[in-house]
Amino acid sequence: MATFDPSSVERLTFSDCRWDPATGEATLVYELGTLRFSERVSFPNVPDPECVDHAALASALRLAHWLAGVSYYKAALPPTVAFANDQPGPRCRRLLGEVYRHGLAEMTFRSGLKPPAVSLFESASPAEHKPVDLNEPPTVVGSGVVVPLGGGKDSLVTCDALHRSGIAFRTIAVGSSKLIQEMGLRLHHQGYSQGHLQISRTIDPQLLALNEAGAYNGHVPITAVLAGIMLVAGVLYRFDTVVMSNERSADAANLELAGGDRVNHQYSKSAAFERCFQEAVDQELLRGFRYFSLLRGASEVSIARRFARLASWHEHFSSCNRNFHLDGTRVEGRWCRNCPKCRFVYLALAPYLSPDELLGIFGGDLLDDPTQEAGFRALCGLGEHKPFECVGEVEESAALMKTLASDPAWRNRAVVKALASEVAAAQPLEDFFEDKPTATVPPEFRRALIGEQVTG
Repeated sequence: MATFDPSSVERLTFSDCRWDPATGEATLVYELGTLRFSERVSFPNVPDPECVDHAALASALRLAHWLAGVSYYKAALPPTVAFANDQPGPRCRRLLGEVYRHGLAEMTFRSGLKPPAVSLFESASPAEHKPVDLNEPPTVVGSGVVVPLGGGKDSLVTCDALHRSGIAFRTIAVGSSKLIQEMGLRLHHQGYSQGHLQISRTIDPQLLALNEAGAYNGHVPITAVLAGIMLVAGVLYRFDTVVMSNERSADAANLELAGGDRVNHQYSKSAAFERCFQEAVDQELLRGFRYFSLLRGASEVSIARRFARLASWHEHFSSCNRNFHLDGTRVEGRWCRNCPKCRFVYLALAPYLSPDELLGIFGGDLLDDPTQEAGFRALCGLGEHKPFECVGEVEESAALMKTLASDPAWRNRAVVKALASEVAAAQPLEDFFEDKPTATVPPEFRRALIGEQVTG
């Protein structure tokens, strides 16, 4: 492909979105300047595809189309967007503006680019056809609970809590990760879930080529994209509740810029995104659909304490993102042992598991490796800012390190010894044990975590 000049692109157009009941495949079409892209999302084994509620499906597909467009928009960050068909209502415009602005804040900051304005969608070109009927959005058909799997400890804690409380659910995932598929099937075979749904998403290969030709590239708010796909899946597979596993640390920004803007790697996992998404869906797209995080009030410390008890899952999980790239895993085994996620999960579990137990999980002792010191410093807030990864708050990491410094099993590890004096004034670990109340979790689900507080 010839060299691509992002500044030459004036507009991203949302061209078309459709679902084919014969193949179970949704196609999302975009135009970035003169370039045309088609993304495919496959929903296999849809029950009674000819009987799908077409109004509900069309409504859900629109949002999935708009949210997934962030992957194509970020290639050039054009000043305008347009809609070839129905355009979003005011709440969806607000949601999209927030997602495209805050969800791309990390990429634009790290690339030295100007982020899109929150008002980007307010001035979008009018639709050529009839706008969305904002007065009577369709109502979701069917009921049931799904838990999206990410391969890590958090979704397993959610699955265990729901199972213990007697709330039936299926697991669901988007992508081709063998690790996640195996986990979904294992949860089903061991009686935790009622089945596993595996959806595939194929980004237009032209976009990947464009990245090599000079397009802007970097972190996108992938969880927002997946939320849109969950809405479509709810219509096709007849469920009305998505229980996410995003903890309260997802609300903590990595850094705050001079003008007051916050850069949060986990924006699309934040409570702010969930509220905005839920409001847009309920008011303009699909009444009766629920999307929330069961662990929203829990700290990473609290979640790690819970997960430490789930010994049967320790050999199967992985939070290392090098397992989950679009082009497949980039690590042998389940952990690379040299990234912020590996370091943080190791640190979070260390107070509750022995060195030998963690060695069995990770295949190496990260806290006894002097070359890891800088990475652990960053986690504890002793560097410039929290790493751009899905890790806990710096206060949590400092409290965890402080705890290890007084633990005979860990205090002589190289990294713990090096940082002990610098984290001595950190909060006590017990400050992070209690879950904070959250209004986003429906009452019937709050009981799933009652009694899940652990001691020690």
